[in-house]
Amino acid sequence: MNYFVFNNLMNMNRFNELPKGNKGLEIKMPIFGTQQFLDIANGNIFAKQVLECTPYDRDKIGLFFDQMTQGLKLHISVMSNFDQKRNLAYFHVSIRSENGSRGYKLPDIEGISKLIDIYIDGKHNINLNLEDVYNEALAV
Repeated sequence: MNYFVFNNLMNMNRFNELPKGNKGLEIKMPIFGTQQFLDIANGNIFAKQVLECTPYDRDKIGLFFDQMTQGLKLHISVMSNFDQKRNLAYFHVSIRSENGSRGYKLPDIEGISKLIDIYIDGKHNINLNLEDVYNEALAV
């Protein structure tokens, strides 16, 4: 057996002996929660716009918050589009899976575009729940 092949085999064996996973290497990112969201968005306007949304649109806002909280990799349009029929600006959000790409229209209401920027930046663990954010926005 040639020395080069033998040396590579020895290195591969050492590689296989390395501990699996990233134990101890996890980077703790700050949590972006309800209070942080209300710091970037006007709570009164957000609550009013959520109430004015259709049930379908409210479900999509809640779904968006849940997907970010779960840490799913979302693909979000860079700019909002305008739906003439519904008279509503929205972002297109999709998630790719084994079954293909599925997406939905996320209403562009108060704070959503800033939240998208924070999500894309990737420096925070997002922990949001629509009901909690809405209730806290009303309390402010």
